Amino acid sequence: MDIMIKRRMGLGIATALSLCIFNGILPSSATAADIENDARAVTPDRFEREVVLNELHHINQKEIKVSTLAASQAQSPAVRSFANQMIKDHTKADSMVVNLAKNEQIDLASFQPADFEESAMSDLKLLKGAQFDQAFTAAMKSGHESALFFMKSAVADTRDAELKSLIKELIPTVQHHETLASNLAAQTSQMSGQQGMVN
Repeated sequence: MDIMIKRRMGLGIATALSLCIFNGILPSSATAADIENDARAVTPDRFEREVVLNELHHINQKEIKVSTLAASQAQSPAVRSFANQMIKDHTKADSMVVNLAKNEQIDLASFQPADFEESAMSDLKLLKGAQFDQAFTAAMKSGHESALFFMKSAVADTRDAELKSLIKELIPTVQHHETLASNLAAQTSQMSGQQGMVN
């Protein structure tokens, strides 16, 4: 299905293009002209809604995938518990994103990790024990910080009442995740250092 895009007010064409390609809205071969040439078909608000919902969907699916690995591979019971909570909370959050997309007749792109995400996941799979726990919790801390920045920026920028309401509802959970991840990252770093001293 061809999706035609119009650049919204305040969003640069390069940013618009990169976000659309990243989320699968446009093919990787797309150029800035593909956005400009199709500017008649989609309102700025719909473009904004489509980009933000796709990004939220991507974030949720990524967290679910990484946390599923951690739920079975983490050494610490606390880290495994955290991973299971991530799966539960991001599955719930993604269902809310998907429902709004359906109501707005927006087709969300299938989850496709970016190259750097795929590489990080492959590296994580090779780790064991305390090293895995440390890398996973550090990634969760960084990932949720980035997600919060994106979500707060989207709330500030969007004029879409339903989208703003959805993100506001999701932010407290993501903030809680970031706090948990930060605490666990500090704990696992300390434990990894202690094991290194023993060895």
